[in-house]
Amino acid sequence: MNTITIPKTEYRKLVQTQKELMSQFEKLEKIIKESEPEIRPSVLRRWERISKEMDKSRSIRFKSVKEVKDFFRNL
Repeated sequence: MNTITIPKTEYRKLVQTQKELMSQFEKLEKIIKESEPEIRPSVLRRWERISKEMDKSRSIRFKSVKEVKDFFRNL
């Protein structure tokens, strides 16, 4: 296994970004739960699976902003 080192400032930026993303996901989750009857159960299961993977620190990597938009559009 390879180990990489990054500067403290870069690590702090990554942690801050992660916190911001988690707060955005929490807001999104709240909105989704409010409009739950309109969302198909299969989509909710998929979102729940993604959420569980994120809780286990598994990540999805994107190469561009377009990939991120496509990912969320296809959910």
